[in-house]
Amino acid sequence: MSVASLYSIKPRFQSVLGPVADALARREVNPDALTLAAVGCAAVGGGALLLSVREPAWLWAIPVTASARLTLNALDGMVATRRGVARAWGKVLNELCDRVSDLAFFGPLLVLPGVDHTWAALALSTMLLVAFVGVLGEAAGATRQYGGVMGKADRMAWLGLAAAASALLGTDLPLQALPILVVGGGMLTLVQRLERIHAAV
Repeated sequence: MSVASLYSIKPRFQSVLGPVADALARREVNPDALTLAAVGCAAVGGGALLLSVREPAWLWAIPVTASARLTLNALDGMVATRRGVARAWGKVLNELCDRVSDLAFFGPLLVLPGVDHTWAALALSTMLLVAFVGVLGEAAGATRQYGGVMGKADRMAWLGLAAAASALLGTDLPLQALPILVVGGGMLTLVQRLERIHAAV
């Protein structure tokens, strides 16, 4: 089952970030610091979502922090490779911080007025399950599965679009629909990743 995903443009995105990664590597920036900075962006984004209840203008911070998170997530591995310091522990830290970032960004949906909290809880559960299945590929002797219609980059894109649309239109409807979209896309992503793992093992 093949459905378009933003993960397919990752090589192009990394190519654009190449000069930045080179500069950071020359300055011997610790890639773990970039990983943790991505978590900080997620915390700010989640905080902005909570603050938007009182001041909708905070919604505009979400696309910015979501983009910053993805950029930092790409740079940490690129810098580690360029500096020759990539290691197994870095993968563990990266996976853990990615899940913390997901919860920081989407967790506020659980308490956001107007959002169905059952759907929000299902969305969080689906995101974690999608990531878990991705790791299972590597555990089973294949490769870590990152693709799928609702991978990390896709989730961030939809969150940013929902926040921007809500701010622009003056309604919470896009944010209210977001958990349903994440659940549907996440279930499809589970099928996609399991198919690839099954074919590989």
